[in-house]
Amino acid sequence: MGKIMGIDYGAKRVGVALSDNTNTFAFPKTLWSNDERLLDRICYLCREEDVEEVVVGESQSFAMKDNPIAPRARAFAAEVRRRCGVRVVFEPEVLSTQQARRLAPKRQGVDVVAAAVILEAYLARKRGGTLEQYDVIE
Repeated sequence: MGKIMGIDYGAKRVGVALSDNTNTFAFPKTLWSNDERLLDRICYLCREEDVEEVVVGESQSFAMKDNPIAPRARAFAAEVRRRCGVRVVFEPEVLSTQQARRLAPKRQGVDVVAAAVILEAYLARKRGGTLEQYDVIE
């Protein structure tokens, strides 16, 4: 069983989290700039960590309307699927940043902790058998 990667996609920074080998726990991994090397870094980490699925935070408001970053996040997710060859799904991320601000140690960026919050929510629903079919890029 491969690991699952969580991504908190932002215009400037992208937080990345990884599951353990049993896909039970989510751990903050790294924070990268959203630049021309981002997809290469994501694909490299997928290979190095045996990632088989990527969960991208779905950027929407409380009214379930797309935030300004949502179209870019969808395009990014499609590129991850195409270039890295992994399954990509979306997980609602409403309030993930606020929760991450409460949890993040001073030395760790909020975005990387938000990625772990997004991944943990997905893993919990998966363990509980309550996964609805969100947008999947296959």
